[in-house]
Amino acid sequence: MKKYSLLLMILVLLTITGCGSQGFTGGPNGVQINFILDGFPIDQNTKLPSIPQGSPPTVKLTLTNNAACDVSGKLWLDDSIQGGIEKPISQNLDLYGESLVNNKLEIDHKDFLFGANQIPAYQNIPNFQSEVTLIATAVYSCSINTGPQLCIKKESASNSIICANSETITGSKLNAASAPVTLTEIRKSYYADPSGGTKLHLDITLSKMSDGRVSNTAALQDPFTLESVKEEDSVNVEVEYANIPMECSDKNKHFKDGKLSFGTKPEDSERTINCEVLVTDFKEFSQDQLNVKLDFIYKITKTQNILITS
Repeated sequence: MKKYSLLLMILVLLTITGCGSQGFTGGPNGVQINFILDGFPIDQNTKLPSIPQGSPPTVKLTLTNNAACDVSGKLWLDDSIQGGIEKPISQNLDLYGESLVNNKLEIDHKDFLFGANQIPAYQNIPNFQSEVTLIATAVYSCSINTGPQLCIKKESASNSIICANSETITGSKLNAASAPVTLTEIRKSYYADPSGGTKLHLDITLSKMSDGRVSNTAALQDPFTLESVKEEDSVNVEVEYANIPMECSDKNKHFKDGKLSFGTKPEDSERTINCEVLVTDFKEFSQDQLNVKLDFIYKITKTQNILITS
């Protein structure tokens, strides 16, 4: 009977050790912008949506939030042509984060219309400027709290308690929430600390989605100012294990005082921070929640070319 109880305990620990996947998980993802130009005839030569000169268009966009966070910000519309939209026009952007309803993933989306009273009629356009680029820019805030459960155990713990001294956690085992910047890998290790207790060390990799960039508070008001274009705010990062704050650093100096900088180059799409905590208040085995809290502003742009016909 004792043998069967021990086997059952081992199976349970195997199931929960290292991570705890709850609900749905995902990778770097956020708001997506789509132009809906069903009413624009397709020009047969250029294969572009077209409108006649002197006819102010109505532009429809659908925005979909694939992130777990509720987003709040603005959607802006501009164009590339002189004599076009005089000043970028905007609408408020508020979308709920993805959620599970009756075991079904619900993703919020909303249509936005920019009407003829906001967009010019594109009159007297010279032939060399007949192709116009519409530019849609969404700037929004996002906050998530994400991470798996992690185990540690003392050297004196029974061998029947299974908890790897070191492991790499990826994929669905991360219990990572979808967001423009989110958790993509954890390298875990722990050891007995000479001062007493157990030292938990984590190398935490955070990655951003391929489209867009981390932006700044100025961009929430106007993403086209010099300040909002040239600068970015950092991602605010807090890490806790078992409700104990972890001390984090970064040998590449992208992380300082709880703020993580991503930069704007393609190779800046991921960052790794190194976090440690001394855990003393447990008996032989601890299975507790890792909380990685991220707070930031994100900007994404989508363009669409249209042809102005005479």
